[in-house]
Amino acid sequence: GNWSLYYIVNAPSGVSNQWTTVTLPYFSDGYRAYCSNITGSAQRRVDISSSDAGGMATVSISTTGYTKVWKMNSSSTGNVTFKVAAITSGNCTASGNISIYQ
Repeated sequence: GNWSLYYIVNAPSGVSNQWTTVTLPYFSDGYRAYCSNITGSAQRRVDISSSDAGGMATVSISTTGYTKVWKMNSSSTGNVTFKVAAITSGNCTASGNISIYQ
């Protein structure tokens, strides 16, 4: 599932988005994210989190490339929705994807 963030501090919400969601089927072997682009203020990062399937430890992205593989805390028969959020006091543009890890 692809994600894209274009956040400008104090911009109207129709112009920029600080967070988005990606929904994937539950997969017991876990998930991995890839960040193809991240720019903006010095301390910016992107956090991936979810409360589905027992939740997960938040995964933080500050550079391009693959994240570590993460697993959900419990199993599920449904989908898992991930929240992808720009964490910054300034601007942040980032894009990438989340995929099941196999």
